[in-house]
Amino acid sequence: MHALVVRCPQCREIPAVDPLVSRFDDQHVTMTDTAVLALYLPPEPAPPRVTSIDLATGERQWDVALPVGWRFTGTGLRATGDLVLVTSWTAVWALALADGRVRYVLGLP
Repeated sequence: MHALVVRCPQCREIPAVDPLVSRFDDQHVTMTDTAVLALYLPPEPAPPRVTSIDLATGERQWDVALPVGWRFTGTGLRATGDLVLVTSWTAVWALALADGRVRYVLGLP
């Protein structure tokens, strides 16, 4: 696990209770032609979050909490077409690439 802190003149740190204790790994970061996406885990009991950062400006486009019902173990993050797919041991979340809105969930969140 690595700490994810984004720093640049136009950027803000990725939000969390304490950004220095949020966790992610290289399986939880992906890119599109215009954005970098990251799944990160704030300290419990906060839910896991997905954020999108614009590659051209460094501005955060959106940051959303995943609606999880119980313990979460993330297994992957991929962007495809107009969706961002987040996988765990028990579910797949499909988020809209444009705004992070949950489009659907397969399995047990």
